[in-house]
Amino acid sequence: MKQAAGRAGAMAAYARAVAQVAAAQIAETAGYEGIQASASDTLAELMLRYIVELGSAAHAHAEVAGRTGINASDLARPACTPLEGLQ
Repeated sequence: MKQAAGRAGAMAAYARAVAQVAAAQIAETAGYEGIQASASDTLAELMLRYIVELGSAAHAHAEVAGRTGINASDLARPACTPLEGLQ
């Protein structure tokens, strides 16, 4: 049990690090020379929350359709609608 918790923490840390790199790349692509750590952290957190919400919504759409797995249309549907719980 302790090993699983450690793995989950490591995965969360890895996801956060990847999201922070993506945030820096987005800022660079937008023409900024740099990004403050707090802005990078905030953008990374928003991206991670969005991905989790998108996955949850896609899973719900698949369940309504009577499937156990999601497909591309399940992902596209919630991506086109606002996510109410994301704040």
